[in-house]
Amino acid sequence: MQVNEFNSSAMTGLNQHKKDVDSDLNKISGAKNSDIKDSSIVMIAHAMMSGALVDSQGIMNANDSIGMMQIADGVLSNVSQMSTKLQDLSVASNNAALNTTQRDALNLEFNSTLDAIGSSIESASFNGKSIFGSNLSFSLGDSEISVSLDGINSSNISIDSQESIENFTTSISQAMSEIGSAVNSADKSINYMMNSATQKMAASSQLSDTDMAEQIGSFEQNNIKLDISLIMQSHQNNISSQRVQTLLN
Repeated sequence: MQVNEFNSSAMTGLNQHKKDVDSDLNKISGAKNSDIKDSSIVMIAHAMMSGALVDSQGIMNANDSIGMMQIADGVLSNVSQMSTKLQDLSVASNNAALNTTQRDALNLEFNSTLDAIGSSIESASFNGKSIFGSNLSFSLGDSEISVSLDGINSSNISIDSQESIENFTTSISQAMSEIGSAVNSADKSINYMMNSATQKMAASSQLSDTDMAEQIGSFEQNNIKLDISLIMQSHQNNISSQRVQTLLN
């Protein structure tokens, strides 16, 4: 019950921070000054603001990519632990001294663990969208973050084949490595775009004689809160997965 209440509270906070960021961007983009007469200055100011809004949308996309990748990483960490159990069971079953009852018990536990792996992969989602089984792309304006998570397939695993389990474990390690690289790339891009958007907003504000310093500060603070909420939500998802694994054990 406490876990459900925490998840509900965390998701409410996450959605609120997203709304705050969207609200700040709408207020900033709506700021105008009717006293500007020079069309060339107006065009430059609008170009600066347009560039800032592109950067801001890129930041939101990067935040979404980090949230999705953190959930994927948590799921794969749990799956990796279960794949180790599969290896142990496979080795244990390769024993000519086992009787039928013992071998059936090992097969049952192996299949149960395999079902849990499949369920974890299939149920992993972000904002209602499945995480695994496709190539994920996130536009950052001038660049893009892409992650391939379509190679995680447990359907070919067999208790009689150590090689099939090892191949699956390798695919997990490769996916986690790619996720880590994508998160680092997104984090660096966010820092760059934050500086870029702030500078462009400040330049547009000076040209249009519109003081938006307070609104820019609010945008930065709410974006930081959004980052923290995403991390907290991912951490809680990972804890829940670990609890499920404990129950399976």
